[in-house]
Amino acid sequence: MVEDEETLRKAICESLSMLGYQVLESRDGEEGLAVIESHSGTIDLLLTDAVMPRMSGMDLIQRVHESHPSIKVVMMSGYATAAISEAGGNCGDVTFLQKPFAHAELAQIVRKLLSKSLPV
Repeated sequence: MVEDEETLRKAICESLSMLGYQVLESRDGEEGLAVIESHSGTIDLLLTDAVMPRMSGMDLIQRVHESHPSIKVVMMSGYATAAISEAGGNCGDVTFLQKPFAHAELAQIVRKLLSKSLPV
């Protein structure tokens, strides 16, 4: 979970944790990349804001996909969906989530993406 707005980041992390997901959180793209690179376990999904200081969500997605090409990605933004088309072409499948959103909507998207990762 990479989001520069602390209140939103904490709320989303709490919501996902209450649903049973283990959540790693970061304040921006550079910190998120460092967390992903230092994490010894598997990371199934990257949930990132599109617009952040130091490294944008699009740049983060591109960097993560270089070393973790199978990671599922959700990009959140309060801006127009044009950003997702720019990132999606270079980074495989990226699911876009328009801010503001209901936590039930986030839960549904995460569940759907992660269910595609489960072995048959």
